[in-house]
Amino acid sequence: MKIIINAVNIAPGGGLVVLLGLLHAWREHPDVEIVKVFAGRQETAERIKSELPELAVECFMANHPPWRRFLGQFLFLGSRIDRIQAESVISTQFHVPRCRTPQIVHHQNLFRFECSLASRLRKLQFSKLFKDILARRAINKAAANVFISDYMKAEAAKRVPSSSANSLITIHNGLSRIALKKAGERINRGAESNILLAIQSPAEHKDTPSLLDTLKRLQELTSNIEWHLYVVGPGDWRPLEEYAEKLKVCSAATFLGYVNHEQLTELYQQAFCLLFPSRLEGFGNPPLEAMAHQCPVVASNCTAIPEVVGDAGLLVPPGRPEAFADAILRLRNQKGLRDILIDKGLQRIKLFSWQRSAEQMLELMRDVNKP
Repeated sequence: MKIIINAVNIAPGGGLVVLLGLLHAWREHPDVEIVKVFAGRQETAERIKSELPELAVECFMANHPPWRRFLGQFLFLGSRIDRIQAESVISTQFHVPRCRTPQIVHHQNLFRFECSLASRLRKLQFSKLFKDILARRAINKAAANVFISDYMKAEAAKRVPSSSANSLITIHNGLSRIALKKAGERINRGAESNILLAIQSPAEHKDTPSLLDTLKRLQELTSNIEWHLYVVGPGDWRPLEEYAEKLKVCSAATFLGYVNHEQLTELYQQAFCLLFPSRLEGFGNPPLEAMAHQCPVVASNCTAIPEVVGDAGLLVPPGRPEAFADAILRLRNQKGLRDILIDKGLQRIKLFSWQRSAEQMLELMRDVNKP
């Protein structure tokens, strides 16, 4: 199967991590040939080439402003793709017009389907409105649409009622083969730890204030335990640091910003548990990574999070710091519970591998190419 990847809309971040996971898995597959990767940003192209130097990566209008690059996708990219004569195109969030090669659109951004178009218009969110329209247009134009969770697929079907159920497919994100292999070899040292870990951004839907409220609640319930919360993730944390100061928990909360892979692995292995209070997720990678590091998960029981965590973590109502605190204390006080969740997590992550996701995507490509 000769495939082309349209990564013109992918910036460094979560979307690129997903693409790299699939590319690594496809590279190892005997039935897949990645003919070309189109990247719209120089840093995206460089990251792909650094990990997969044998791939043909072409920068598509990378030096142009976004609006001109977007126009170029509409006017020129389709004919460029057709000249290469591949069998399928995998495109992120976007259906390339004027392209005769069968396209599978990979939808990774829940926000493209979370709001009504009328709501975007009322709020004068014109850029988001335009992106929403294009993502929803793709659903009716593509040969097939892949979503990273059942929740996200259901939201898309709700927003685009004209879509065919047969063209909407769920293929979950995964972990690398190396990550899955190392999962059973790691030893979590957090059983007696007072460290609480959160992998967050300052975005409103991530609900970082609930983390700080949970920490405050724990301090009130267990004055003999010196809990410490580490929040990992880039962004402007100053408003949250001010909120921590207001709650008088600033000495027990550290906002680390970005950390590298080795530092994050060490944090996972030292932590008593991962807290994931997000109110809105299209998938939710941190719980999956935590389970691979034998770090128990306490998370919100909403949107796509239960699809990832299953029964391998403690799920509580979002926005309920007292429920999060109670779950943490259950882990602390209920003998054997933490070990049970670690074992369940190691079994759970076997359902999520990039090899499995890539194979499912390949089967879909074969289906859309059937006469």
